Amino acid sequence: MEATTAQANELERRIDLSIPIENVEREMDQRLKRMGKNIKMPGFRPGKVPFSIVKQQYGSQARHEVLSEELDRVFGETVTAQKMRVAGYPRIEPKASESTTHLEFSAIFEVTGFYPGRHVDRGSRASGA
Repeated sequence: MEATTAQANELERRIDLSIPIENVEREMDQRLKRMGKNIKMPGFRPGKVPFSIVKQQYGSQARHEVLSEELDRVFGETVTAQKMRVAGYPRIEPKASESTTHLEFSAIFEVTGFYPGRHVDRGSRASGA
């Protein structure tokens, strides 16, 4: 996992995320094997569907789920490590890459708690009772 941060404007940030393909494939295979134990398919006893058929039928769904979870995990770790306060959900876009070992994405999001030129004093409140 690799991540680099760039500032698009005062409130918007961009993090470039890189996820190893090996991790995605390994997790996808484990997920498909777990699914195969519970799948009922005509012509096969429950839980006895060949892995190749399970992968053909459910591979894209499992890959999407694994990628989504990995991106959420990597994004969360990066934001936490850099102590950013994210406002809303990030917009995640795939990056064109020639890497054969990593999948690369850009996460674009807004941060809160940063107001240029303004100081917000949270300690004092006006009593209007």
